[in-house]
Amino acid sequence: MNAISNDIMAEFSEIRLKLIKETESSTNEQKVFEWNQKIANELKELNEFRFDNKKKIKRKK
Repeated sequence: MNAISNDIMAEFSEIRLKLIKETESSTNEQKVFEWNQKIANELKELNEFRFDNKKKIKRKK
């Protein structure tokens, strides 16, 4: 369990550092917009896994 948690936190840290670098600490408005779009798209792809989803999740084969 700790290995999974460590992997997730390592990935999160890498993405966060990339966000900070690319957006120049959120001062580059165009890059902030692009990151917002990217995050929105990723969340849309993961929508079926949201906490309040009562439907069964179908695995892709």
